Amino acid sequence: MKAYSKINFGLKVGKRDNDGLHPIISLMVKINFYDELTILPASKFELHSSAPPYGEDNLVYKVVHEFYRRIGKPPRVKVILKKNVWIGSGLGGGSADAATALKMLNEFEGYPLNNKELLELGQQLGSDVPFFLNSNGLAIVLGKGETVLPLNAKFPFPYILLVNPGVEISTQTMYQMLDEFRISTGIESCLTFSDKDIIFLKDAIEKGDWHLWDWRNEFEPLLRMRYKVYDEIYEWLKSIGAEVVSITGTGAAMYGLFKKPPQFSVCSWRVQLTMPVYTGV
Repeated sequence: MKAYSKINFGLKVGKRDNDGLHPIISLMVKINFYDELTILPASKFELHSSAPPYGEDNLVYKVVHEFYRRIGKPPRVKVILKKNVWIGSGLGGGSADAATALKMLNEFEGYPLNNKELLELGQQLGSDVPFFLNSNGLAIVLGKGETVLPLNAKFPFPYILLVNPGVEISTQTMYQMLDEFRISTGIESCLTFSDKDIIFLKDAIEKGDWHLWDWRNEFEPLLRMRYKVYDEIYEWLKSIGAEVVSITGTGAAMYGLFKKPPQFSVCSWRVQLTMPVYTGV
């Protein structure tokens, strides 16, 4: 199966809770840039990944052990993971792998877990996993990632150009930077959406009123202050006709959104032209 990655079309972050996590609101878009998983019967568990992390640090490794612990059986499968999605890019490759592995293992074993049980397990494994488990490819994601509201809509930008700036971004570091920036500037969290607001936005998007959605990512200004390369990428994407330029997740990947296929020559960064994935529209 293909484990499709995602971009965040806007990301707003709330205050850190007592559990040390931040609530968010984001619109996630599944994209046609994917890892590939194969599961085969075996006498014992084996995981073969084409890229790090390997062994116990790989999220798929954790998925297999937790899944079989839940169903009370020893893991007798061979999992082959071919990595294509850039690691540490904010594209959710690890979470996509985890969700895809969960669905494949559940089918492989004859569906011992229902959808609710799969979601509960997915929430334990990563904040983006519920989106990949419970989405038609486009959804508003709330809270700690556990609330997923699938959208019956078509993403208005059919072409997405991803750019890898070649910098390493730690999610934990970026959240820490955001907290410190808010303290130093006195800026409060702008995450003030009520249930009524969310319903209004969901209905508006499904009617085609995309202009009502704030697509800005709160981590982008911090990254652009820290790494000059983001200003360079921003200007380059705008120069080739991107209508929207932003980052996905907490970084590192930046993307441009286009109505027509972008025309460009060789550039200084790794790029990937992709499209949204529509599985439920």
